[in-house]
Amino acid sequence: MPESVTDRPYNGAITREQFLFRETRTVARLRVGGTHTDEQIAEMVFEENLFERRTNHDIRSIVRAIFARLDALESEDLEDLIANGPLEDAHQANLYAMMRTYRLVWEFMVGVVGERYRMGDLYLEQWEIRKFLEDLRSREPDASTWSDATLNKMRQVLANCLRQVGILEGRSTEMAPISIAPRLEEGIVANGDHAALIAFNDREVLG
Repeated sequence: MPESVTDRPYNGAITREQFLFRETRTVARLRVGGTHTDEQIAEMVFEENLFERRTNHDIRSIVRAIFARLDALESEDLEDLIANGPLEDAHQANLYAMMRTYRLVWEFMVGVVGERYRMGDLYLEQWEIRKFLEDLRSREPDASTWSDATLNKMRQVLANCLRQVGILEGRSTEMAPISIAPRLEEGIVANGDHAALIAFNDREVLG
């Protein structure tokens, strides 16, 4: 990775960009094989309404965010996993793409979710997600301007990410002992991101 995600500034982009799995899978399928350029894909998404949105509002910015996530993977195999892999595995790879794009997501998944798996404490309350965000706001200049409304939206997005990959279910606070997708594990190791494995309950890391 040219720049480590942990060296990047914090930002609140996930409040508008969110998980976007269906949209990311759509774009990844168009990118796999290299038939289309990113510019062509962006135009196709916009002109053909491939995201099936009622309006074209923000579509171009969403496509740019998806390109950034896929580029952050630095792996054609992981892009293909998102594009064509089993849904459960593709959801995990999509979350890993978010981790490599947003410092906030990386630190939450490794420092909060991963630590729960490491300690065998498989409960995560909503207030604990909120506390993680409040702690960031109190100590990090990049996060100091986040409003309470922004923090609440971030909490919702982070909790939804956990639901999308099956770590949480509905309103439950009990974390599920998920199994990391083998192709994702290989991709994470190839990227040198061993620290990320703990976020997906990797048994090789946890012992």
